[in-house]
This record gives sequence, structure tokens and C-alpha cells, in this order.
Amino acid sequence: MNLKTEKEQETWTITPTPGYVLKFTEVDMKHIYGETDEHRCFLNVCHCEQLPPPTDDIDEDELAARIDNGDLGYRIPVSIGELDSVVDSKNRNQPKIEVLVNSVFYEKRLAPPEANFFRHFFCMVVCDAIEEKHHLKLDPNRCIKLKNRTVMGSIEPMRITKRPVAPVIQEIASSSNDVQVPSILEAEQPAGVRLRLRKGTSLEGELSLKEVDLSSVQRSPTLEAEKMMYHRQGKWYSFLIFE
Repeated sequence: MNLKTEKEQETWTITPTPGYVLKFTEVDMKHIYGETDEHRCFLNVCHCEQLPPPTDDIDEDELAARIDNGDLGYRIPVSIGELDSVVDSKNRNQPKIEVLVNSVFYEKRLAPPEANFFRHFFCMVVCDAIEEKHHLKLDPNRCIKLKNRTVMGSIEPMRITKRPVAPVIQEIASSSNDVQVPSILEAEQPAGVRLRLRKGTSLEGELSLKEVDLSSVQRSPTLEAEKMMYHRQGKWYSFLIFE
């Protein structure tokens, strides 16, 4: 399904503001560097005013409550930079990537010292986005936030798309019948089904299985799930990441 907008979207070229650095260990870079040795990987978490914040402004308690209820639909707009390299303290080249978020969201949800739960959730979102863009798998449970360091190496200017709040859709081409997205979004959805239009280019569906007897559901043998665990206020939270 392809969505066409009225015109090509413009871009900003910005210099990100440094935030903090995440260091990942035991990273397999064989398909990139051609080496069998495991590497470290550094993420420069940066921010800017041009990138939009999340639609929902929620705190850690509400985020935890949503996860408890099986709602993993919270979205954080991020921009993933190109794969670069930096020399570490052992004089070895290590991969480095800039990650960009909205400045208000960063200062409110990621910068506070006590925001460990939100930073861990954000790290999972970023790892998923990096794997999709660079085919580089990073484990959120194998990273640390470097102390007293806001950047690793140098930060290059980044180009981000100027996305309108409500992109105007002219046409949707489908291999079968033409589909009118506004009609789909405005129609009443079945219980447990949520549809949303993302970035004006893709239609995303979310299905809640809270009331479904999962014993009768046949699981695809090609679908693997990795459980991420995080401890907060005496309670363990689990995140399922499907590959």
C-alpha cells in the first residue's frame, strides 16, 4: 500500500544538542567490519526543537500502567543518524550513531537523573529503530549510560523531514481495491482494534488480545520474541520484542 502526498516533504539540516552517551558491549559487527571480534557501540542521544514530541505526554507511572495493561502503543518520534565510527580509549575503531529526539521531551523525560525507567524504555525503542535502519542488533540489557559525558566523538549535522501535523493524502494505491484511509480511520473499529496513520505514509494496526484465550492461538514458528526485563519500584516489568 502506497500513500502519496501532495508534494515532496522538505527537510531541515540541524546540529543536534548533545544529551548523554550509551555504551553497548558485546556487539557483533562481523557483517559491517568483517571482523569476528565483538565490538562496543556508542549512541549519542541528542535533541533538537524541530523534531516533534510524542503525541501523549505521559510520566513514568502512566507508562508503567500502560505496559501493565498490555498497551505498548506509546510512540516516541526519533531520528536515527548514519553509522559512523569513533576511536575508543583502547585506540580501536568502534561504531557510533547519533539518536535525535525532541528537546522538550528530552529535558522532561530523559534528562532527569531519576528517569531510569523511561530511559530504558526509550533505549528499547531506539535499538529497534537502529536494527531496522542499519541491520545492527543492539541489546538494551547490555548497555550503560556513561557518567560525566555528553558526547562520544563529534556530532555531525543531521537532516530531518519537515512533517506536517496532518499530511494531506491524495490517493492510496492498492493491488486490489482502492482504499479511502480517512473513511477507515473515522469508522467505528471492532473491540480491541486500533488504527493510526503514521507519518502520512503508513497505516498501522494494533490488536489487543487481553480478552482472547491464547491457548487456542497457533504461534508462527518463524516468529521469535525476546523478553526484556526491567525492575522498577520493587516490581519487574517485561517487554516483548518480536523479530
